[in-house]
Amino acid sequence: MNKRGCRPPGGTGFTYIEVMIALVVLALGLIPVFSIFSGTSKGTAATIEELTATNYANEIIDNLAAYKFAELPDLPDRSDFDSLKSSPFFAKMRVSPLKAGYKRFVRIYEKSAHFKKPADGDAALTRRLEKICTFKVIEASVEYAENLGSGKKNKEFKITALTGVDDIENFD
Repeated sequence: MNKRGCRPPGGTGFTYIEVMIALVVLALGLIPVFSIFSGTSKGTAATIEELTATNYANEIIDNLAAYKFAELPDLPDRSDFDSLKSSPFFAKMRVSPLKAGYKRFVRIYEKSAHFKKPADGDAALTRRLEKICTFKVIEASVEYAENLGSGKKNKEFKITALTGVDDIENFD
């Protein structure tokens, strides 16, 4: 073996060992960069799934908000929106077809706000206040499975809207 190590006499190049050490150091430096890319792509996928669920729920709310208070049906229980398409009311609604893994639900129910009755006990005023304070709650929710690196996690996105009496001037 020569006195200069593994280099040939007069050689100024790198040895195999030096090249391998440089590659290991470079690989160790790139691991955090690639893990950032992986985490970012998972976050982007989750955002796209949530945005898709938001759009599906907004479609339901937009369709139902176009109707007057008295026209909205009562659906006190959470119902599968796509199974309601057989009813005449829901059949005329235009919504996007669902992507695989998504499911829409809707619930419509009447609610009243609490108010103080007038001290003089005026029945007409009390009746008007009851109508003003009555509204319908429209809940639209979308269930979907969020893809995680280790599996899937079921999620739900819910939007709630309120609609009140249409014609305040002509209560009676």
